[in-house]
Amino acid sequence: MSLWDHSAIQPGDKTMSATLIINALVVNEGRTLEADVRIRDGRIAQIGQGLTCYGDEELIDAACCCLLPG
Repeated sequence: MSLWDHSAIQPGDKTMSATLIINALVVNEGRTLEADVRIRDGRIAQIGQGLTCYGDEELIDAACCCLLPG
């Protein structure tokens, strides 16, 4: 499944995995921030720098990539 194709997954779906996106250039409300983003159950759970990847999370290195909401 593509990172961009969310059609088969719904929030609260037990098959959803946890994801940690690291080194992203986060763009939101006209601001940019180099940060890591943790996603759980289809929702952003945490935004910060130097977040640790847990064993159940898929790790995506988004270096040189922009991450936008939506």
